[in-house]
Amino acid sequence: MRPEHLRLAEAGATSLADGIRLDAEVVLVEQLGESHLVHLRAYDHHELVVRGNAHTRLRAGDRVVAWAPPEALHVFITDGRACRRLFPEGAADTPDTLQ
Repeated sequence: MRPEHLRLAEAGATSLADGIRLDAEVVLVEQLGESHLVHLRAYDHHELVVRGNAHTRLRAGDRVVAWAPPEALHVFITDGRACRRLFPEGAADTPDTLQ
């Protein structure tokens, strides 16, 4: 998942659309002027980063839900090769659509 494809919601949010959902804790917030990076630690101890626009009120220790839509997910085989992307029904499955 790329940082710009992730979105944050309040902990316990239940109205998120389909996609991947990770409950996490904010570890660090980097304000970058026109954007920010929120570093998270998921409850399985994996770490990820979310990029957002403008400023945020999130602080270290806050609990959030990180969410990404299915089309934003990139899956790789352990040798580093990308897996074929999953597309909505009726979408073209051509070589130039592989990630």
